Amino acid sequence: MESKELVGNETRMVEGSLGTTKLVGTIGGISIDIECTLNKFANAIIEASGRSKAELALGTCRVKQVEEKEKEKEVAACSVKEPVKLKTKDQLVKPGSHTEDEFKPESGSLYAEIKVEGSSCLFKGVYSLEGTMTAELPGGETEGVVHEVMFTKAGSNLKLNKVAATFTGIATAQL
Repeated sequence: MESKELVGNETRMVEGSLGTTKLVGTIGGISIDIECTLNKFANAIIEASGRSKAELALGTCRVKQVEEKEKEKEVAACSVKEPVKLKTKDQLVKPGSHTEDEFKPESGSLYAEIKVEGSSCLFKGVYSLEGTMTAELPGGETEGVVHEVMFTKAGSNLKLNKVAATFTGIATAQL
């Protein structure tokens, strides 16, 4: 089944899912990984121009400390206030022969404030997530009903608490 191409001012609701995500950054000189496994993709609308808006709600998150050689250990004393909501706007772009999706915060430069909690957590605090992300769209050049949206380290231009960070994960969008 193929989706009908949007024209003019037409819009379409987009349904989707978001798999496990990882936000990797540095807090207080310590590399951390916030891994979320129960994520939602909601309130998504696409326009004929290729622009869209969506909300990513990240849940069931664990805080891990990244040690040498990218080994991770869970930091049991720390948790993340959930859901972490990232309100985004995006635009399809074609930098060559492939299609990508550029994501920005819905307004301003702030995606979310991430609250790390725990009475004995070394990373306790509220941290801003700012910047942009460019996701890969395998097969995005062809009109279709279902598309994968791949958030990669290379596409991350993010800052967690003003320090470089990456966001990875795969979403599935159903047009």
